[in-house]
Amino acid sequence: SDKQNLLKKKKPSRKFSEGWVEFKRKRVAKQVALKLNNVRIEERKKSKFYDFIWNIKYLHGFKWVHLSERLSYERAVHQQRVRSEIARAKREASYFSQNIDKSNKIRKRVGSGAPVNVNSSKDIPVYRQRETDNVIRERKKLSLDQTE
Repeated sequence: SDKQNLLKKKKPSRKFSEGWVEFKRKRVAKQVALKLNNVRIEERKKSKFYDFIWNIKYLHGFKWVHLSERLSYERAVHQQRVRSEIARAKREASYFSQNIDKSNKIRKRVGSGAPVNVNSSKDIPVYRQRETDNVIRERKKLSLDQTE
């Protein structure tokens, strides 16, 4: 009875948007393209394909190799896009986890009573600034006064 139930169950219909047909003879391919283009797929009104029409074109000089190349290229582009999205998600997750770790460390320092420096030297680079002219002149005056 389980086998019968499996056979009775309807399989979900696949939705195809495009397909290709290869003919051995060019003449037959051209005739089929002329006859079936812009024709209803099914003539019976009760059919679910009644409102659908064929869109068939004869592609002059098109070989099956071109199709396989295009499909492999599209597959490679898709895989590259997926890889870049995964890498971006990993970067975001690692950034988030680093911030959580920082906040936990800061909470522990605050709880222990130790001084807390939110912006540690690892995060923000420190640049040595040039002294202003007034500061340099005063320092020189002081050094001259001390030597005299």
